[in-house]
Amino acid sequence: MKKRVLSLFLILSLILLAGCGVNQQKAQDQKVTLTVLGAGSLTGPFKQVNDAFQKKYPNVTVQDQYGGSVKVVKQVTELNQPADLVAVADYTVIPKLMFGNDGKKAYTNWYIGFVSNEMTFAYTDKSKGADKINEANWYKVLAENGMQIGRSNPDTDPSGYKFIRLKGV
Repeated sequence: MKKRVLSLFLILSLILLAGCGVNQQKAQDQKVTLTVLGAGSLTGPFKQVNDAFQKKYPNVTVQDQYGGSVKVVKQVTELNQPADLVAVADYTVIPKLMFGNDGKKAYTNWYIGFVSNEMTFAYTDKSKGADKINEANWYKVLAENGMQIGRSNPDTDPSGYKFIRLKGV
């Protein structure tokens, strides 16, 4: 975990400095504010990275805001909210919504994929079907009539639309 945070810190440092158009000496000498819009699933790791970054560059203030990946991208593309870094949980939203396709305004022309995660189903001993679910039958139990599964909003978050795709399989 520590190695992953250090790698994330190094990548974020380079991206933030490059994204601001600030050279390292300038970043050390003057007050700089970096605006980061990120996926909610990145809140924890980015807090560690932001803290380490601000210790190294005390004159840099990181203003961060987290939410669904599609939502944070649309804050830039539809609401014209400026951002130095947009970090999403589904990298496909960057070229889809920010590259200026179909004559729309381009907000970027590149991105870097640097981490991945997996979708997880969680339940408690009080959940319906908890007494019979296991690694071999989980998909059957989840498909039973009356089973309710929570998910995030598919219009704003990759977990929501990926769940809908998974459910259709």
